[in-house]
Amino acid sequence: LEKISIHFPSTMAPKNELWIAVVKCLIHPHAWVKLTSSRILNIHITNLSPKALVPPEKGSPKSFLVAVPGSLYEIARNLCFQLNAEDSEQAETVTLLAIKSLTWIIDAMNDHPELCFKNDNEDMERLPTRDEENGGDSGRDPVLWLMKRLSNIAKARGYRRREAIFKCFAAFASCCDPSIILPHLELMIEPLNRTLTEISSKAEQSSSRRRSQVDDDES
Repeated sequence: LEKISIHFPSTMAPKNELWIAVVKCLIHPHAWVKLTSSRILNIHITNLSPKALVPPEKGSPKSFLVAVPGSLYEIARNLCFQLNAEDSEQAETVTLLAIKSLTWIIDAMNDHPELCFKNDNEDMERLPTRDEENGGDSGRDPVLWLMKRLSNIAKARGYRRREAIFKCFAAFASCCDPSIILPHLELMIEPLNRTLTEISSKAEQSSSRRRSQVDDDES
């Protein structure tokens, strides 16, 4: 499939059921399956422009992302699942592919949020709204959901897990339009501040233990 997606992309493009299976394989427990599906998906989306994800006036859509509403959200959720793996299960190649794909996806979510929903009445995982904190409801916001999801993942302890999220945030800051990132700076900074606070606290505790040991030895 990977070779077909590289050399004959037009052959795979209309195979929506095949692409749905690829998306599901992103969270397959077998490392090789997970890696291969990540590569196939990344090849597909990086050959597309996020702004071009619109239904054609004639013929079939060029991507299952348009033909299968809700698939953009499913991909983002599964890639977040990859990044949320325990440190012992983190694989650098898979992580880098997830970061690369999410950097493309957040642009697509910003340009076409409607592609994240299967239908208007779908009772899926609730997505937060831009003005939710003020009690408003301007509709579900996929970009805000993704930023909150990544921020929450980084709150959990795990050096490699946190490193993956911080690399993802760095990729967003480097590649995305500032208008997408600026409203969510607090979500990016919060887990980083938590990590620095934990490191500082551990250093102080270690220093305190050394001082106590010295005092005990002297007495």
